[in-house]
Amino acid sequence: MPTYRTAKGAYLEADYKGLSIMSSYTDWTTSYLEGAVGLARWRRGFADLGYKWKAGSKWDMSLDLTYTRTTLDASNSIPFITRDSYEALLEWTNTVTLTDKDRLTFGSLFDYRRGEELFYYGPRPTPITDGSQSGGAFYAQIDHALRDNLKLIGGFQANKMDDIKLDVVPRGGVIWSLTPRWIWKALYSEAFRAPSLNETLLHYIPPPAVGGPSLLGNPNLAPEKDATADIGLSYQGAHFQTGVDYFHSRQTNIIVLGDVTAAGEYVNLGKATFQGVQFEEKYYFRKNFFLMGSVIYQANRDGSGNSDVTPVANFGGKAGISYESANGITVGFFDVHEGGLPGYGAALNPQPGAYDMLNANLRFDLAKLLHTNAAKGIALVAHAENLENRQVWLPDWQDVPGDSIFVNRGRTILAGVEFALKAER
Repeated sequence: MPTYRTAKGAYLEADYKGLSIMSSYTDWTTSYLEGAVGLARWRRGFADLGYKWKAGSKWDMSLDLTYTRTTLDASNSIPFITRDSYEALLEWTNTVTLTDKDRLTFGSLFDYRRGEELFYYGPRPTPITDGSQSGGAFYAQIDHALRDNLKLIGGFQANKMDDIKLDVVPRGGVIWSLTPRWIWKALYSEAFRAPSLNETLLHYIPPPAVGGPSLLGNPNLAPEKDATADIGLSYQGAHFQTGVDYFHSRQTNIIVLGDVTAAGEYVNLGKATFQGVQFEEKYYFRKNFFLMGSVIYQANRDGSGNSDVTPVANFGGKAGISYESANGITVGFFDVHEGGLPGYGAALNPQPGAYDMLNANLRFDLAKLLHTNAAKGIALVAHAENLENRQVWLPDWQDVPGDSIFVNRGRTILAGVEFALKAER
């Protein structure tokens, strides 16, 4: 069916003597088909305020405060809900050069999020999620040069979220320069994801509330765990760079929808293993003109032996070309390819087939272009996404299995002016 789409947005970024600010805003309204015609409006605002300074001759420190607010309005059609949530995160990071062979990185963060979801049925909306989460983390990592061509990495991250007990996960690795051009690495890390507000707090609305949420939150959920190993070999020549990586990831305590009498309740169930290989290449025709590309193949299997259990294609790739002229013009084109997914022949919406997404970047340095110092530090910039204006539909994996849902609103072009108040030395 034809879709109605409209979007607008804004972006701002500024840096001055270690102080930086970045902010963006997007507003997207679109129609879709999920058993009935629907209209939904998403809005998202983001801001980051940061400051970097030197606490000592060998000690760099930074502080970042970020704030994100997201809203959804689909109150007049399926799923008849509105959402309003925000998140604030404060992070403190330090990098200390202990010796000529040792570097220590450490820091901490605090995160607070709050959200509300309303279901529109009857004379007034009914809250189905209303709550907050807070948590913090402390992390540290040390890099030690065992020899001139051999570096060891070791570290940990301690996480604490509300009623979830303290969890400490390790990380470690080896980076070995076999020759001046060949580098081998082996890395291992663990991580967790705490359950979201909806996964823990969502209320089930029984009939006769047609179209209401058929999901039920579970306050006793445990966090998902992930353990990943990455082994890679890379080569860097005068004009050519290439690398190959093998990765293996094991996820446990995966949060999924279980079967209960009246609704699907979120539960920790099973495990899944992902593994694959990625190739990356970059070729410089000249110093200011290069071609790059990458290819990835991944496969996955759950604890019951079922293959390809996620709505992610096995194959994907990227390719791009970039050129910077002597008179200050920089232009680049980059394409992202995603492979197709089988099993959606009966989908009501367009099938989630293979697609390409062509993006472009353009920058004009006015001082070099006009050959005048009066425009020094001023540049015109533009970024375009989805130049071919393709509609992208991906699996509506949990909500309507076997069907698809839109994920890209079409062509987006951002243009602006870049000012450098003081050239960096």
